Amino acid sequence: MHPMLAGGVRFARIGTEAVLVLAAIAVLRRADAVADVPFWTFAVVLCLGVLHRSVTTARRLGDLAARGDRAEAAAALAGERLEVLLRDGAEVITTAAATGDVTWVSPSALPVMGYRPAELHGPALGGLVHPDDRQAATDLISRVAAATATVPHSAELRVRHADGTWHWHEVVARNLLADPAVRAVVSHRRDITERRAAEHRIAYSASHDALTGLANGPTLARDLARALTAGTRYQHPVVMLICDLDGFRAVIDTYGRDVGDRLLQIVGGVLRRVTRDTDTAGRLGGDEFGVVLTRVNTVDEALSVARRIIDGVTANATVAGMSLDVGCRVGVALAPPGGSDADTLMRHADAALDRAKRRGRNIAQIYVEEEVTAPWS
Repeated sequence: MHPMLAGGVRFARIGTEAVLVLAAIAVLRRADAVADVPFWTFAVVLCLGVLHRSVTTARRLGDLAARGDRAEAAAALAGERLEVLLRDGAEVITTAAATGDVTWVSPSALPVMGYRPAELHGPALGGLVHPDDRQAATDLISRVAAATATVPHSAELRVRHADGTWHWHEVVARNLLADPAVRAVVSHRRDITERRAAEHRIAYSASHDALTGLANGPTLARDLARALTAGTRYQHPVVMLICDLDGFRAVIDTYGRDVGDRLLQIVGGVLRRVTRDTDTAGRLGGDEFGVVLTRVNTVDEALSVARRIIDGVTANATVAGMSLDVGCRVGVALAPPGGSDADTLMRHADAALDRAKRRGRNIAQIYVEEEVTAPWS
């Protein structure tokens, strides 16, 4: 019962008791039971009793009101503290109906995502998911809907920030529709864009040459193996090119390592321009490079690519205005569908490169099986 209502009930009881006492006094006086006692004496005693009860009740009401004020103040302070924590938190908390429509968004949506909470209600938040990640978002909703409250489900999705950029979010959702205190699907999402970028940088560093930005040796070998598997499945040949520079050592001895590094970067740029997105160009080490061609059907096409590499290197071998005296040799090996493995094709391309070196500068040499003759025949 509310304190003020309780106080009113108490005053009513006191009034009722006063009326009953006065009635009893009148009866006693008529019966001469207390005829010698003046009536005003009874009235004074009654007033003192009523006054005492009133003062006691007033004190109790004051205590109750003070407790109520303190409770209200504590509740207001707790609410303000919670709002500050939710607003300044790194996570955005949302509640959603079983349909997926958002019903509540924490104030942290503004600093984290750039949107006011009200802007994300209903289906609006779902519409911000990157088109390529919408199926993953749908799968997350389905998994959460079929789960119990003890099983959280998560997904990493790209979400459009208010500034128009795409940010990676890690979303962890729990089904609390059966909880009487919540009756919603509760999701916690945090921006992991920086973490994803750091992971990408680490993965890139592990798979690429730091100087040229091309694939490194292990990545080139992996892509060659994958290309051969795809070639067998889809019945198309795969070509492996290995090339190196003629005169690179003289460049370093004459101009220094910095000029040599810049020359290697120029070669990397030539390989990127000559190859396609489906190909892989990489640095094997030193001045040796490799290229995996996945859509070349004939030897002539492979030699044409090798020729463009040679021409590109010789035409662009200029550093700081100095024209460098370097050439390029390319060894070419072609594997028909299912006709070779990665290690064998690499050895064939390397053997072709050795023959090109023996023939001279700026040579492209196709690998040809040699007839092996026993020394005693």
